[in-house]
Amino acid sequence: MQTKYDREMTDVDRPIPETSLSAFSSFISGGMGLHFPLERFGDLTRGLRSAAKEFGFEDSEACIQWLMSSPLSERQIETLASYLTVGETYFFRDKAGLDIFEQRILPELIESRRMNSRHLKIWSAGCATGEEAYTLAILINTMIRDSSEWKIDIIGTDINSVFLQKASQGDYGKWSFRGVSDWIKERYFTASDGGKLRIDEHIKEMVSFQYLNLAEDSFPAFMNNIHGMDVIFCRNVLLYFNEEQAVRVVNGLYRSLADGGWLVVGPCDLLHVTSLGIIPVDFESPNLYRKGFPEPLLPTLPPARTPPSESELKPHPAPKPVTQIPKAPTARSGYGEALILYQAGQYDAAAGMLMEALSTGPDTGPAQERAKKMMLLARSRANQGNLTEALIWCERMIAADHLSTAGYYLRSCILLEEGRTEDAAGAIRQAIFLDPDFILGHFVMGNIAFARGARVKAGKSFRHTLRLLSRCPEDLVLSESEGITAGRLKKIIEIAAERKIV
Repeated sequence: MQTKYDREMTDVDRPIPETSLSAFSSFISGGMGLHFPLERFGDLTRGLRSAAKEFGFEDSEACIQWLMSSPLSERQIETLASYLTVGETYFFRDKAGLDIFEQRILPELIESRRMNSRHLKIWSAGCATGEEAYTLAILINTMIRDSSEWKIDIIGTDINSVFLQKASQGDYGKWSFRGVSDWIKERYFTASDGGKLRIDEHIKEMVSFQYLNLAEDSFPAFMNNIHGMDVIFCRNVLLYFNEEQAVRVVNGLYRSLADGGWLVVGPCDLLHVTSLGIIPVDFESPNLYRKGFPEPLLPTLPPARTPPSESELKPHPAPKPVTQIPKAPTARSGYGEALILYQAGQYDAAAGMLMEALSTGPDTGPAQERAKKMMLLARSRANQGNLTEALIWCERMIAADHLSTAGYYLRSCILLEEGRTEDAAGAIRQAIFLDPDFILGHFVMGNIAFARGARVKAGKSFRHTLRLLSRCPEDLVLSESEGITAGRLKKIIEIAAERKIV
């Protein structure tokens, strides 16, 4: 006799019609950016069956109909993402890629920044529970003995806020350390509850986590510090997108890189990396690309990682400089042409054109026209990672148009990135004074308060931001947001507040 449990298992595990799988594949492709072609319907079926049980359904096909009856909620997206994407990861995964980062990419970056900005920016896109982001921080710490004197920004983003919450906590079980040397665990972790290990506070301070949907959200963007990246790790993420979405995401990654920045992808992502000026670099790895550098360096990698000696903790010798692609002639031109270059991620060419326009002869146009060019020049320099020059042009722009809300907002973002929190707060207060309903101003004010540890003030700013957003259409692109809509920012704040990742 068949029991009730047997019937439930039979219902949820019965074959799902191919027509239903096809319809659901198209549905989540639009709502989540996840792509499941016919050959991956097996993976889709397994994920759906597990998700259906969590949603409380006895029948997987009934669950599909329920999910498709209305736009996906954040809880539905979160649950589906946990079953339809691979969130499983561990420390020091992909040894070949990490060796390239440690022995070739990082030494060049360190040497080029040691005498000036001492600032590094790295993005782990699709970071899951954070092991990759913390691994990168550990490697940087072993390479830079005076890391406390540097500004290290390692940003981890993911579509799954449960993963992000775990990443922010920094507690990990034994499975996350398979293959990790004992000296790393002893040096960078301490015992935590339940037999887990907790990441060292100094390493934790180098890393931040935030919600970001690569398929829907806009990047680069100053509001979340996703711009001017030295290195982007986006491994085994692009394979979940269809061709059109993957191209859009890669274009966004390209524009988020500083000139000469590096993109590291997974072995299944290769077919999608065909964007713009991202050039393959063969460091005995087919998964490495660089923005705008035509000639690779061919290194001999060292043997497997061992505990660092004193000599190994010193900066590595700088590799020979690589000649950059020659710039296109920057004939005197206007704002429109420079904006096109900027939007295409060609920041150096845009900056050259704007410098030419601002420096050749008297400008007969209105002061606001010069201010627009200065603002775009400041943005271009910031996206190149040149914060010092970006700030100079931002302040010149404010001097030319002292009533510019956008100018004070950009100044605040740059100062915040430099670690000058008090000055950043002053600049954003000025922006809000000029426009009390400036939504991104209140959002940034909340971020500044959170960074200071003032959780009550941060909550007040975020709640006020949500009140302002409630007056806006969901699809309204917010002023100065570089493409982020009111609906997306609202979801970002709500998710971050719920999971305590802001």
